[in-house]
Amino acid sequence: MILDDLWGDLDSETRAYQAVDETWQDRERAYLDAFVHDTARDFTGRAAMLDGLLSVARPGSDRLTPWGTCVSGPPGSGKSGLAAEVIRQLRENPSILLLEHAAGISAESTRVDRLLQRWCGELAQTLDEPDLSADDLTGEELERTFARLLTRASEQQRTVLVIDALNEFERTSTARHVTWLPRIWPPNARLIATSTPGTETQALERRWRTSRARPGSKERPTDSWSSCSSRLPRACRRPRRRCTAGC
Repeated sequence: MILDDLWGDLDSETRAYQAVDETWQDRERAYLDAFVHDTARDFTGRAAMLDGLLSVARPGSDRLTPWGTCVSGPPGSGKSGLAAEVIRQLRENPSILLLEHAAGISAESTRVDRLLQRWCGELAQTLDEPDLSADDLTGEELERTFARLLTRASEQQRTVLVIDALNEFERTSTARHVTWLPRIWPPNARLIATSTPGTETQALERRWRTSRARPGSKERPTDSWSSCSSRLPRACRRPRRRCTAGC
């Protein structure tokens, strides 16, 4: 009897800490949190470029900034550190609805459909709409749903998409040519992306007129956006977290 009472008391006190079912969306958010914490932790320097990226995101600067920008450069040039610091700072801005992603940090993170399903869920929650995208929608129907939700959310609040490593997505035509982005871009939404130079950056320049600022270059980008100069300090060039077996 005493032993039963002790087990009953222990069960009552630990019930709140018992494991709950974890969704793939929960796991992806945990990977993102770890990416931002680990990659932005030692970020220093490049204040002008960082401020330029943040100015794209800030509300109230529509006439002075493009709707998006893609930072391109070779591996190890500091793109991920810059993206992580942008995410870290934008998370602290209550006036911005932030959609964030880092391709290549987990197995699921390389799939465009998973990205859109997760973002549709987050947008639907913000809009207090039923989540119709989780594992149910695919292909063009999923892309149309994302475009609709993004447009609706941005009508209520500045919405910013930050995507690190477009080149780390699966090698499908949709991912390589970034055709999953809405064809009609919402006026109050902004895109900040990073990628190695290639098909993805060419697609953004050709189809979306996205300005490109290159880490390590003193060239001015082609759009109305401040140039970036000098390389990131060596301490900021942290190895990219990659998925390992079992993730």
